[in-house]
Amino acid sequence: MTTTNRPTKAKTAAQLAVLCALIALGPGLGCSCKPQQPPKPATPVTMAVGMLPLTSLAIIADYERLFSREGVALTVKKCATGVIAMDALLAGDTQIAVAG
Repeated sequence: MTTTNRPTKAKTAAQLAVLCALIALGPGLGCSCKPQQPPKPATPVTMAVGMLPLTSLAIIADYERLFSREGVALTVKKCATGVIAMDALLAGDTQIAVAG
């Protein structure tokens, strides 16, 4: 006499009911009960960048608007060299300096 491990009809129906309940409730479980807050105003920041190939990532990030996506209103001050960018930072003209 051989026995098989086939699920019974009742067990299959119970599993199907649980699966349907999870599918029905799934989208609601991920939602928060709090209403969404309006976006905060962008923080103004000035960045001095020395125009060298080494500092191109900062220029590309500004061009791709990566800073604004994170809530930063960036003003880029382009400088001929990194020394001039650092001087602008030390003088308090900018909050960030990128020098190579």
